[in-house]
Amino acid sequence: MYKLLATFCSLLFIMSGFAQNGSLSGRVIDKKTGDPAIGAIIKLENTSLGAAADLDGKYTIKNIPAGDYTISVSIMSYDKISEPVTITAGKNTEWNGILVSSVVAKKEVVITRKRKQESLTALTVIQKNSLVVADGISSDIIKKSPDKNTGDVIKRVSGASLQDGKFAIVRGLADRYNNAMLNSTLLSSTEADRKAFSFDLVPSFAIDNLMIYKTASADMSGDFAGGIIQITTKDIPEEKSNVLSISANYNGLTTFKRFESQQGDMKNIFGLTNGNRNLIDNFPVDNKFNKLTNTEKYEWTKKMPNTFASDIMTAFPGASLQYANSWNVKKEKYALGFIFSVNYSNSFRTSPSTRASFNAIAEQEYAADENIYRHNVGLGGIWNIGLKFGKNSKLSLLNLFNNSAESQVIDRIASDKTTNDKISQVIQQFTKNTLQSHQLSGEHCIGPKCYRLKYQAGVNILQRNCQTCEELSTRMI
Repeated sequence: MYKLLATFCSLLFIMSGFAQNGSLSGRVIDKKTGDPAIGAIIKLENTSLGAAADLDGKYTIKNIPAGDYTISVSIMSYDKISEPVTITAGKNTEWNGILVSSVVAKKEVVITRKRKQESLTALTVIQKNSLVVADGISSDIIKKSPDKNTGDVIKRVSGASLQDGKFAIVRGLADRYNNAMLNSTLLSSTEADRKAFSFDLVPSFAIDNLMIYKTASADMSGDFAGGIIQITTKDIPEEKSNVLSISANYNGLTTFKRFESQQGDMKNIFGLTNGNRNLIDNFPVDNKFNKLTNTEKYEWTKKMPNTFASDIMTAFPGASLQYANSWNVKKEKYALGFIFSVNYSNSFRTSPSTRASFNAIAEQEYAADENIYRHNVGLGGIWNIGLKFGKNSKLSLLNLFNNSAESQVIDRIASDKTTNDKISQVIQQFTKNTLQSHQLSGEHCIGPKCYRLKYQAGVNILQRNCQTCEELSTRMI
């Protein structure tokens, strides 16, 4: 009983002691900009009580005995503040500080550092300082994702999606309403019959950051309604590196299962043209073939090699390989940097599907079950070199190459509901897209006031080759 009473009296004594204490809180900001003074030290002089301002410039000091104090605020490059403050028992006292930047006349110190464009922080700064509505993704995030090309990267940006796995749709507007830019240079269309750029051509490992500008401004091209997709490739490295990355993937519908491929397709391991799909010499092309008689057409077709039968094989696991090397040389009068990277991928995919058609009274006329076998090969690389010299001068040469090839076989079993006939169809298609980009840019500082002179010249070469895009065989079964 006595122990319980003693404990109760002790608690009352402690609570009465805390009741005699107060607290102090507030916010510390920069007078000129209004930004929070992150990390400012707030102290009550002649005591051990104090706190540091957080990311919002706010602070709190608790359990302060009631009385009069002198509060001081200090942080590097600002004048120190010292003001009286009174703490009231049982209450919180609010005190806000406004810091004034201190200017000290010293010998000029110039610190030069290149801003890293690939970090998430740098991307946030770009968006914050942009005068237009913009969104994007940085290399830091791309490295953590399985994305292989720019098309996959675009899907991660808010308000953007893809059509056919390569054409960008921004704010619901189709590809013809959007522009594509590579290192501030407009890219031409990759399609012969419409304005559209195939974003699966640019490998993801070459991207420094990707920005999508959704509103217009005077310094950008005005022929868009959806957005401008700006791709910035990797610049000259700040440090030496040597990286080798190898990965493999397994597809439950395809890997180690039956797979149909075009003849000679597996020998074309780099996705480049190997000549087995070319027309024979002197074959009449364009309208010349249409002007021939049926007998003449038949004679020409007999001269064509019969390579239309599919090869039956077992699909291997998909694989990709990437090698990157970078180095730099820094001297007193110049700095030289170099980056080289090569990327290779090889994948197989089987997609089962069904087709059907109906007449005007909703009666089914045609039905088909098909398997689509796709073999994709990608080969790409970048080679960039930069030179810094003089006071503030820089030259950069950027080179990008990427080749993407898709070999496709469609094995279809169709049923004509009107005649009850069964039809077997085999369709083959080979498509190859190649992108080459070469850009030379410079930046110089002219005069004592350092007027900036920037220039850029470049050439982009885009090629699309669809060598076999036709139905190859149809037979009744």
